[in-house]
Amino acid sequence: MKYNFDYRVKHQDNVGDLEYFISKFECRVEDSREYNQYMRQVPYHRDFYDSDNFKVETKVTPMKAIHLTSDNLAKLVAEQEHMQRLSDDAAFGKRIWTQIHEDKRVRDSNPAVEKAYRNYQMLLELARK
Repeated sequence: MKYNFDYRVKHQDNVGDLEYFISKFECRVEDSREYNQYMRQVPYHRDFYDSDNFKVETKVTPMKAIHLTSDNLAKLVAEQEHMQRLSDDAAFGKRIWTQIHEDKRVRDSNPAVEKAYRNYQMLLELARK
């Protein structure tokens, strides 16, 4: 696996997404002179016979410079927080959906649990009135 960036090849950006980002946040995006360099983590446990033959590989990634106004930066941060809340809500909804279907499976496989569940629902309806 080759991680090194070939400096002669221009990095391809998804032009449509970048143009949307630029128009939405009224910013300027340009190539930066800086690069990020990542090194693969060294495994904690090594094979005594050196069968894994671990080599340190480095990945060099070009960076972009984004120039935003303070208001647009606050807008970007608020949108990111909103997307995180939506993602958390979706994960919570999926857990509830899974639990409801698991409960239904247990009720379907055990008649006594189904009868107790019907009585429980009846008591809840009486308590609401």
